[in-house]
Amino acid sequence: YPQERLNFMMQDADAQLLIADEALRPLVNEYQGEVLLTKDIEKLPALTEEEVSQLSTLNSQLKPDRLFIMLYTSGSTGVPKGCQLTHGNLVCFCNWYQRYYDLKPESKVAAYASYGFDACMMDMYPALTCGASVYIIPEELRLDLVSLNDYFEQNNITHSFMTTQVGYQFATSIENHSLKHLSTGGEKLASLTPPTNYRFHNVYGPTECTIFVTICPVEKKLKEIPIGKSIANVHLYIVDAQGHRVPVGAAGGIATPQAAAAAFAMGAAYVMTGSINQACQESGTCDVVRGMLAHATPADVMMAPAADMFEMGVNVQVLKWGTMFPVRARKLYEIYRTYPSFEQVPPNLQSQIERDFLRTSFQEAWQSTQAFFQKRDPRQIEKALRDPKHLMALVFRSYLGQASRWANAGVPERRADYQIWCGPAMGSFNQWCKGTFLADVKERHADLAALNIMAGAGYLTRTALIGSQGVKLPPQWCSFAPLPYQEIASLLQESSSVF
Repeated sequence: YPQERLNFMMQDADAQLLIADEALRPLVNEYQGEVLLTKDIEKLPALTEEEVSQLSTLNSQLKPDRLFIMLYTSGSTGVPKGCQLTHGNLVCFCNWYQRYYDLKPESKVAAYASYGFDACMMDMYPALTCGASVYIIPEELRLDLVSLNDYFEQNNITHSFMTTQVGYQFATSIENHSLKHLSTGGEKLASLTPPTNYRFHNVYGPTECTIFVTICPVEKKLKEIPIGKSIANVHLYIVDAQGHRVPVGAAGGIATPQAAAAAFAMGAAYVMTGSINQACQESGTCDVVRGMLAHATPADVMMAPAADMFEMGVNVQVLKWGTMFPVRARKLYEIYRTYPSFEQVPPNLQSQIERDFLRTSFQEAWQSTQAFFQKRDPRQIEKALRDPKHLMALVFRSYLGQASRWANAGVPERRADYQIWCGPAMGSFNQWCKGTFLADVKERHADLAALNIMAGAGYLTRTALIGSQGVKLPPQWCSFAPLPYQEIASLLQESSSVF
């Protein structure tokens, strides 16, 4: 983790003791309290009888609301948050887990999740509190799915958790005969045909809620896999930034009056636009990108690796029309997954990456990447010099990160590499605008688009109410086309005067 974040966590938590490897101690340079180096743990004296008695007394005083652990979020949305999880949280989870997964003393659980990831508690505590065995997965097997499966079968592993991308690959490409349950979580799970030899589960839950709080057994192929239902003793609520409950049906990514009207009919208190704003004149991108977005259809989007979470296999939704970025980004991730270093990539692939993707030699690309991380996070360079696979990942991440900047700046020679974040709502908006003045991207403004969507939603709601009374309206009366500022202002004024 970055040094700034480590120092912040120690200060925010008011930590009284730091346990650290000697080589890593300088990373927490602002902490001045007591330190225990891992090399000295074995040298600690045995507890005296009095200390054992004090410890027993302390254990007897434990209550469900006493703090068990404090975990910090990644800070990706701002300052890292310290999440205080209590003994009651963990006991509740362990009891539910043992019942749901039929965990018994003879079960064998794989400890796959990183120790810095709250999911590691799922790997350990439910098993240890019922007498089951925990097998810590060797680092070299974590992404080698064939060898990992061999390890599972040789040790008769019955339960495991994997991050979404790894779990998806394992469930769809590996035949396992030892598992009874495989769970996956961390991001949206793509549609898949579930394995038949064991049960497959999609789980979800933020750090604040103790590991996860919803689960969905994937028993058949679904186009969209839900997060499922809450675990035992948990209630789910959707709240806004102020912690207030959001009315059922609040909707986002709205692009047409039909979608807005449907959301309101289902109880939404408000709706939000998303992708369509990028094609408006107020957006921070270039005219070329606005034009590309204005030509998109709902099918012109696909998933591509995210620059900041490349090694984890996390994806973002991007435009595929008019750009090679999503195909190239996925190719880079496939190469990263397959080869331990760039030097071991086949020569023809090396040449393609250098010629078409990086447009420079890999070594020159690494030098510029190294200069970037020297200012941003020097520890990444140190790791890369020790691990050629990580070095390759940093160079590939550099390409992904620059691709969005090339798009916003409109760099002409990099048009094939534009990374343009976009959802299918953009295509729906374009279809609605076809043949109207808003088909011209120069006429698109965020406020005008919002006014038309809301006015259209009101109009369509009224025609639907009239139709529900048995009145047959002409088809042309049951649609709403975008209107210029003056016309829509006049329409809204007439509408308000009726009431």
